[in-house]
Amino acid sequence: MKIAIRGGGIGGTTAALKLLERYGDAIEIDLFEKRDDILRGPPFCHLHLGGMLYPDLPFEECKSLFDHSFEFMKEFPESLLIRPTVVCYRKESEYIPQELILKCHLIHNLGAIDDYFAVYTRQDFDHFKLSGKVPFKSEFHDPFVQEFMKIISPDTIKFPVVSVREYGIDMNIVRETLKSKLKHFPNFHLHLNTISSGDSEYDLVVNATGANNPRGPAFYEMKASWIVKLDETAYTEISDDNKIAVPEIAVIGERNTPFGMVQISPMGKSLFQIHSMTKECTLFGCETSLNAFDANLKKFIENDSIDESVIESRIQQAIIDVNKISSLQFSKIIGQNCLWGVQRIEGNDTTKRASDIVYRKKKIVEIVIVKGISAVYAANLLCEQINIH
Repeated sequence: MKIAIRGGGIGGTTAALKLLERYGDAIEIDLFEKRDDILRGPPFCHLHLGGMLYPDLPFEECKSLFDHSFEFMKEFPESLLIRPTVVCYRKESEYIPQELILKCHLIHNLGAIDDYFAVYTRQDFDHFKLSGKVPFKSEFHDPFVQEFMKIISPDTIKFPVVSVREYGIDMNIVRETLKSKLKHFPNFHLHLNTISSGDSEYDLVVNATGANNPRGPAFYEMKASWIVKLDETAYTEISDDNKIAVPEIAVIGERNTPFGMVQISPMGKSLFQIHSMTKECTLFGCETSLNAFDANLKKFIENDSIDESVIESRIQQAIIDVNKISSLQFSKIIGQNCLWGVQRIEGNDTTKRASDIVYRKKKIVEIVIVKGISAVYAANLLCEQINIH
């Protein structure tokens, strides 16, 4: 059977690998990627073990992300960076911390993960300010939360806050792992800088191009994150290798508002990845069609590029937003430091964050990957559904 896969992102490449591992010489795959390398699509940097960064996410969707996370962990264990995420809600938000704690209990019961989460109150914060120590809650979480308390202003957040056992993901390791595995299959052919293939010569066409090839109603999110450098004079206790236990930090507010989520992710060597989920900064739009986007943003999506002036203004705003709620002081780094992409969610359900597979025609299948960690789950599901003999 001859198979064409359109799109060399995490969805398309993982689908290729799983098909080859399952069906071997019974198939031949051509993968077409418009960029000059695989995995150059929307960035993903953490596992989402339970969807704690999405207060509006229904529990069933959180459970799906939890299940998808375990599939990803088994496939790419070397890419995982063990660290918790300290999650709290912005003072201006309508979110209720007790609902976050309830969600943590429910997710913990799914997998019974040791030290999955720990809860810290305003009294714990005040105790730390007086004594320099966090009241003991968890051997795993306490060192990270102590760094969080050094960084975040308590007057900008609601209490209690939660530290969740999470994992960062090194996209470079995922990319190299996929390349290494795929090159061992002589019946796999990668075509870079190529955007089209003739459907007629293939028995099956897998569309994994995400937002770049809309075929029906969808919800779009154009997002970006920025790589910045820490001003070490503002926080001298962090070493060049981030040996101090700096956690991932998510201060969550309603997206696409002036008080959207601020996220700080340590990357080592004084580098951090930051988000500020406002329309003026990194959440460029939440729309039901590409036509509804600002004309310039729609052009950027179609041309796969962003104007430098847009990058400059948005990163400066992101740095301002992050510095407002933290004692960390960031500055931009020289060179390309914008990671951006468009997520497309099939249908109009804005709470959906797990994967989906949609059959369009008899021999055309579309994989919809909202989060990168759903790729392995979706690829295994694809293998089951097409059932090659």
